[in-house]
Amino acid sequence: MASKENVSALVGGMGVAASLITSLVKEVRERGGKDEDIHRLVTPRGETTLNKIADLIVNDGKPPIDPFKNDKREDGWILLQDAGFSPIDPADLELVLYLRPDERYVFGEELVRRAREDLSANLGQRHAEYFLEHQESIRFDFRPYTLVFTGTIWRNLIGEKHVVYLYWHKGELKWVLDFARLGDAWGREYDYRLVRPSRTN
Repeated sequence: MASKENVSALVGGMGVAASLITSLVKEVRERGGKDEDIHRLVTPRGETTLNKIADLIVNDGKPPIDPFKNDKREDGWILLQDAGFSPIDPADLELVLYLRPDERYVFGEELVRRAREDLSANLGQRHAEYFLEHQESIRFDFRPYTLVFTGTIWRNLIGEKHVVYLYWHKGELKWVLDFARLGDAWGREYDYRLVRPSRTN
């Protein structure tokens, strides 16, 4: 069996890239596709198709993942990144402040980096939807905060990246899911918090 280093070297070589392109062109033409269909893949219009091809390659042979309950692909959005999912009891979560003591805000890309690399608080949309279904178990003291889930990133029709958040709706007396622009400043005034499994359990 080839080592990971050897596989990476092979995949990085131009021979594999050329072979993939040749095979893809062959399969498209055998299905009645034309040169215009192939060329579309290298234009902005082909980005959605390329994402679908990448998803098929990555997920081939893996157990199916439950679909999003709020699937923004139905609105034409593109799924850029999605964290894995395994159920977590909302009662076992802890809040995580991502700002340093001398900071008033950070921008979205830095928020995502810290959530993943520094804070181990990179839960995604499926976690948020799961917590929403079991919101009776979300701790009462979380209600003043907006819970941000950086593990799933979408891009909308005008190119803006979005992530999911949950907030306590004081009028409806329940947790609500929504989407926020990742490019905005994420500051103290909105009481944003990341969440992760509690480290004290």
